[in-house]
Amino acid sequence: MDVFRVLDAKETGKRFKELRKERKLTVREVADFMGFESEQAVYKWQRGDSLPTLDNIYALAGLLNTTVDDILRESQERDEEPSSFFERKKAILIYKNKVDHIIHYAQNKPQYIYSFVNI
Repeated sequence: MDVFRVLDAKETGKRFKELRKERKLTVREVADFMGFESEQAVYKWQRGDSLPTLDNIYALAGLLNTTVDDILRESQERDEEPSSFFERKKAILIYKNKVDHIIHYAQNKPQYIYSFVNI
């Protein structure tokens, strides 16, 4: 079975925050270095809500005086077959789209929500 390696956004975020604090850098200083107007992206990275783009990871490695591998963390769910991983992601996206559709109707056309609830 082929190993399918997946990045763990939460663990990567924790490692990034740890490295930033070790270097005594503030979130604002990182945002300024990256050329961001606000600190929002840096906070998202630290929480693991999103991962930096590849070019931003390289820039962070330079700023933090470390390697890209030292920042990134792998998920423990890495022995899963690629096809089943993508099938699960696809099912999640389909479900999310249905929920988004229901929310849209609940907000914009509340008279139709009853038909969705009784499906």
